[in-house]
Amino acid sequence: MGCKTDYIGGDKKMKRCGKIKIWAAPLLAAILCLAIFSVNSAMAVSVSYQLKGAQDFPDSPSNAYFMMGIPLFILPSSDTFLVLKDYFGGSYNPSLWRLFRVNTSTNTYQEITAQGQDFIGFGKGWWIIPSKATSFTLTGAGTTSDVSLQVSPGWNMIANPYADKVLSWSQIVSNNKNQALSLSPDLYQFQAIGEYVKVTTMNIGSAYWCYVGSTQAGNLSFNYPITPASTELTVSAFSKSATFTPPPPLPPGASLRILSPKEGDTIRYGDGIQIAWNATGISPEGFYSTVSISISADNGNHFILFADQVENTGSFQGRIPPRVRSGDIVLKVSSVLYPEIVAYSAPIPISK
Repeated sequence: MGCKTDYIGGDKKMKRCGKIKIWAAPLLAAILCLAIFSVNSAMAVSVSYQLKGAQDFPDSPSNAYFMMGIPLFILPSSDTFLVLKDYFGGSYNPSLWRLFRVNTSTNTYQEITAQGQDFIGFGKGWWIIPSKATSFTLTGAGTTSDVSLQVSPGWNMIANPYADKVLSWSQIVSNNKNQALSLSPDLYQFQAIGEYVKVTTMNIGSAYWCYVGSTQAGNLSFNYPITPASTELTVSAFSKSATFTPPPPLPPGASLRILSPKEGDTIRYGDGIQIAWNATGISPEGFYSTVSISISADNGNHFILFADQVENTGSFQGRIPPRVRSGDIVLKVSSVLYPEIVAYSAPIPISK
């Protein structure tokens, strides 16, 4: 992990994350937001974070990615990079930590590598991953006022805007101010199992994916809660909610890797073949996650379908089709939910 050319949590290139939108609060907006707080609605507060590290998951380092929110206005700077860098060595080093925001103009994750690229905002979320487990505490001004967050049709990364309250997603969905958004009742968070799971509450310092079913942009309203968060969804919460929700955007480290057969293995023609793979970030809860398996007899130039809609259990057993008589084959395993996530095997000799 100490090598400067090593990138934790996946390839250094930005990965596409689907049709997603997020409100990127500029510094001026954050300053104006703080300026309108009354004495009674602003408070000094601290938020503690305990992040797992990529080193904790040697087989799937991407499991350490965390969807982070910062429900604070921090002085002397609200620059996201400046606020966080000292907890990870004081500078950008992709072998030690990585931080991403959603770039809504390109629908990609943009890595934050220096100051001036991004600023903290109430309700805003980021992806963060350290190489080793890291704990730290941020202190700043929180709010007890209601918060309005601009959202767009489709998936939006949002965070709990409050530093002292856990929020109920069902109460947010059923809020009369949010009815025109047609919010999905399903709220997703990426967890250390390496997949998205549905959650019912928004924890302090955490970010999530929510789906806006409306065809127009709008404002998502957060009311500062007076009563404890409820996790019970009422009938009214579903009345105008989204009827169809596509899978949430890929996490930054989503991947597929073929474990077997591997380079050096040989398969006898006519014998069964055991295919095993490892997958991260392609099986969100509530969606049937499957893979397609294909075979190439010309070194990966053309593929024929071997097995379709295979449950993503990590293994499959079959026989090489009789029409495949090449001396070598290449296997391809691809996600059906996320077709851009593909893995290829090394050339595997077929013996008679």
